[in-house]
Amino acid sequence: MSIRRRDFIRMTAAGLFSRTAGDVQQQLPNIVIIYADDLGYGDLSCYGSGIITPNIDQLANEGMRFTHFYSASPVCSPSRAALMTGRYPARVGVPNVLAPDDTYGLPLTEMTMANC
Repeated sequence: MSIRRRDFIRMTAAGLFSRTAGDVQQQLPNIVIIYADDLGYGDLSCYGSGIITPNIDQLANEGMRFTHFYSASPVCSPSRAALMTGRYPARVGVPNVLAPDDTYGLPLTEMTMANC
């Protein structure tokens, strides 16, 4: 099933606003984000790859599958910082890949999706 981003947002908002506040608290959807390094669109069997990925295929078949997406950076640390904050990596202080001995990273004051 292919769905446009605007249609997804419209359906989600309609579903949330059609319920009472108590219902919304109990019936929020489960959202799983799989964010993997060096995983291409064509590397999963649910998108036509010859590599067998049965568990991810099951998630794709039972849930919603997105086919158009962007990443804020082609490397791990900046793209993850952007996903967590919704901001450009350079604006949150993570313009490059972080190494184990780096003394900087995402500021503790930065609002992330975990805070929402």
